[in-house]
Amino acid sequence: MAPRKEQKRNRSHFKAKVAAVVLLTPLLAGTLVFLHYYHKYDRLIERRLRDTSWKRSTVIYAAPWVLQAGQQVLPSELENRLRLIGYSKGIRTGKLEFEWKSPTLIDIANADPGLNRGITRVRVEIQEGRIRRLMEARGKAWVSSFALEAEPISNLFDETREKRRYTRFQDFSPHLVNAVIAGEDKRFYTHSGLDPFRILKAAFVDVRQQELAQGGSTITQQLVKNFFLTRERTLKRKLQDSFMAVILERKLSKEEIFELYANEVYMGQRGSFSIVGFSEAAEAYFHKNVKDLQTHEAALLTAIIPAPNRFSPYKQPRVALARRDRVLDVMEELGLITARQKVDAKKQPLGVQPLNIVNVSDAPYFVDHIRDQLTQKYSEEELMQPQRIYGTLNLALQRAAFDAINEGLIELDQVLAKRKRDPVPRGTVQAVLIAMDQGTGEVLALVGGRNYGLSQYNRAVEARRQPGSIFKPFVYAAALEMAFDNPYEAITSTTTVVDEPTTFYYEDKLYEPKNYGEKYLGPVNLRQALKHSLNVATLKFAERTGYEKIVQLVQAAGLGKEIKPYPSVALGSFEVTPLDMTAAFTSFANGGIAVAPITVRKIVDSTGRVLEQSKVQHRQVIHPETAYLMTNLMESVIESGTGAGVRARGFSLPAAGKTGTSHDGWFAGYTPELLCVVWVGFDDHRELGLEGARSALPIWTAFMKRAQGIVPLRGRGFEMPEGVLSLDVDTATGLLATPDCPERRNEVFIAGTEPTTLCNGPHLMTASQPN
Repeated sequence: MAPRKEQKRNRSHFKAKVAAVVLLTPLLAGTLVFLHYYHKYDRLIERRLRDTSWKRSTVIYAAPWVLQAGQQVLPSELENRLRLIGYSKGIRTGKLEFEWKSPTLIDIANADPGLNRGITRVRVEIQEGRIRRLMEARGKAWVSSFALEAEPISNLFDETREKRRYTRFQDFSPHLVNAVIAGEDKRFYTHSGLDPFRILKAAFVDVRQQELAQGGSTITQQLVKNFFLTRERTLKRKLQDSFMAVILERKLSKEEIFELYANEVYMGQRGSFSIVGFSEAAEAYFHKNVKDLQTHEAALLTAIIPAPNRFSPYKQPRVALARRDRVLDVMEELGLITARQKVDAKKQPLGVQPLNIVNVSDAPYFVDHIRDQLTQKYSEEELMQPQRIYGTLNLALQRAAFDAINEGLIELDQVLAKRKRDPVPRGTVQAVLIAMDQGTGEVLALVGGRNYGLSQYNRAVEARRQPGSIFKPFVYAAALEMAFDNPYEAITSTTTVVDEPTTFYYEDKLYEPKNYGEKYLGPVNLRQALKHSLNVATLKFAERTGYEKIVQLVQAAGLGKEIKPYPSVALGSFEVTPLDMTAAFTSFANGGIAVAPITVRKIVDSTGRVLEQSKVQHRQVIHPETAYLMTNLMESVIESGTGAGVRARGFSLPAAGKTGTSHDGWFAGYTPELLCVVWVGFDDHRELGLEGARSALPIWTAFMKRAQGIVPLRGRGFEMPEGVLSLDVDTATGLLATPDCPERRNEVFIAGTEPTTLCNGPHLMTASQPN
């Protein structure tokens, strides 16, 4: 009996052990699987969090905005710019702050004492839309100008073309934090990564719709999806982000999780760029700094998070408004705003600013050009290191350039669309505008096409086109330079040739150029030939000068070694880029000294160490006397020649310039302070069919009219250097004028080349006559 009981007890123990093994094996296996995936995802999270380069992307800054007396600016515009740069309202710390003392008086405090020679605080008085005066805030002295801190243009984006700027939690508007909590994760501060209530609700909706349609993700899960995983909607990815969300909650505080989320959330498109993070979204939708967002604005951004393009306030304003108001309702339910605040917020319109396909402030073609330049010097890994790139761009001039091109191309679209033969579809013609400081070579504005969102082709630096007649000033400069070799054989502005149909011979080849419209003026002097852009007369001056001398001069100006000394070179038959042509024109605008274009002033690493500092690269191309004569000649182009449209369109300040017509339209012109070149044409090299005076000149003029309230242009004339004489000459003969001459005009000469014979008198000896 006893053995049977023992056997029965042993069998019971055995069965219990087997049952225990059966029960514990899956549990043990599950534990091992859990530990495996916990370790796997924990390492993935740690590795991603340790790599902080994504936080500190390389940022490109514009040149500091310099406030000056006489500058056009409205108080509201000034405040908006200050906020965008990062200035806070109310002077407390004395760093990056501003405070209105009255509707027309504002105090501004900088952080960097080096910007304004130790002056960090200034008081600005604005009257009738202009800065009247600036005074050191302590009232000790007037100041002529005050530079603000540099404004960020863009991060140096990679191939993903994402626009983002990393922002700390404390720099987000509290309204935004509350709105996001209300709209995306009500129990954010109480759950541990997962919200069971939302999961159950989402599962119920998914079962009814038989697809993964309803989002049950917490902010932590959304961060995992955006930052660590992918955006695919599958059950596997959902399990992954749930598991990782729990791990992440054990590693980071709620504020750190929100900060990462707020910098990674996708907020829509601006052209070819993705808007990533609330800081970029605040600037894109409201033209505001993210810390200045109001309740209704924060609610709108929250409302479009699930599908920024589908719920776009531009495409679906009613839908966006309804979703915004729902977020406001939830904010009130959670006690984040009062009933009164909700009512006031709902009364506000959407308030979004015009969303250009490309934000003008981004200066995308300029940023692309900087990136292309830097990739030639640095590796991709080096470029992704946190750096501050201080560029040369003047954001106010960049906006003026963008507006001028838009205005000009609308006008051109209308003209080209009305053609009876080969009408051009609207939006086809392209334009480029480059503005430069001719003394330093700094590129102040650069627009490389009409619509960056549709075409990233940077015509300013990549399109090689024939310059046509804007090349003619180099021909005449080479002719005038002969005075320094032999004054007795000098060509001057009064030297005449016969403008008539002519055949030119070079190396046993014939060349038969024609004037525009096949109109010929007969005997003309050099000034008339340039003023009216006469092709045949220009070729005759080129032939007398020597094609080799012309080529030597233009190569010294930086236009390339491929240019050949053929007769056609005098009419600009070779190819250059608009940026090349702008740099070459500094030879005239800068007293005979050509300067190379500069787009980057300096590069600073995260520790403040200067990695690269630009230096002005200059070379003497022509004598200062020749440069002044060419400027004087090109002033007459604007006053009464092919460029007279500048005056007709209302730009009255002293300026020199030249029109150009090839397959395309050109205008190059400058004042004593600012050089600007405009190109207009088609990407497929079609004939534009409009002279530069009707295509490029209107854009140039529109830009310069805006620029005169920004730089500001002083309105003074061009300074005459030593070695130049200004004399009255007889209009008909070019001889020295006397009171008896029927017509006279003022003319300028390089000393030693001036006429010495009176128009109706004997030979006249002067002190400057060559021996």
